[in-house]
Amino acid sequence: MAENEHPKGALLFILVFLVLVVVFWLNTQLMMQYWATNAPESPVSFLDLESSQGGPYQSLQDEFALTKKVLRWIDGKSAVRDDYHGLIVPAFCVQAARSFFDGF
Repeated sequence: MAENEHPKGALLFILVFLVLVVVFWLNTQLMMQYWATNAPESPVSFLDLESSQGGPYQSLQDEFALTKKVLRWIDGKSAVRDDYHGLIVPAFCVQAARSFFDGF
């Protein structure tokens, strides 16, 4: 393999990752703007588990950060990366959704 050649699989992985990150991030930004403009009094809220900005989900965000820290301590940094979207995030998103709908 020449010095400036890259494996096709790695490039494909990077491309797919970037597309997914950009698409989901952009979609969230557009929906936040839509709701703020068209229905500012609606009960719709947006949750960034990685944020520590406070709000109605602050305790959930704190628990999420602690869960990542404990998992990293027990199984190493790769465990958080490997289980992030498949296990860790969904568990907290379900809790947030349940909390949201319990308010009705």
